Amino acid sequence: METGKIKEILNNNTAIVSMDCYKECEICPAKTTCNLFTTGEKTIKVRYNGELKFGDSIELIFRPKKRIISAIIIFLIPVLALIGFYYLGFYLFKREIIAIFFSIGGLFFSFVVIYFVIKLNKGFRNFMPVVVKIKK
Repeated sequence: METGKIKEILNNNTAIVSMDCYKECEICPAKTTCNLFTTGEKTIKVRYNGELKFGDSIELIFRPKKRIISAIIIFLIPVLALIGFYYLGFYLFKREIIAIFFSIGGLFFSFVVIYFVIKLNKGFRNFMPVVVKIKK
C-alpha cells in the first residue's frame, strides 16, 4: 500500500495525488529505474469513491491483476511485434537485413499503437490506482 496527499480534485471521481519518496525506496531493487526515486516526488491520477478534499492524506493500492495486464501491454506486445515483423519482413523480402529493419519498424509501430490506444481510452481508467483509506 502506498501513501500520498491530494493535490487536485478532478471530475469523475478522479484526483491527482502527490507521492513522496520514502526510506523504503532506498532499499528497493528498482530504485535506479523508478521515476519516484529520481525526482523525490511523483504525481499520479487515482480513482476514489466518497469525499476527498485538497490536502487529504490517503492510502492507495495498485491492483496486482491490473499491474500484470499493464506489464503485458507495455512489454510483451512490443516484443511480439518485434518478432512478428521480423518474420513478416523475411517472408516478404527473403533478406535478413530487410527483415531486421522491418522488425525495428514493427517495434516502433507497436509503441505508437499502444500510445494511441491508451490516449483513446482516456488513460485506461480501470488501471488507475484506487484510494482505499483516508488518513486522519
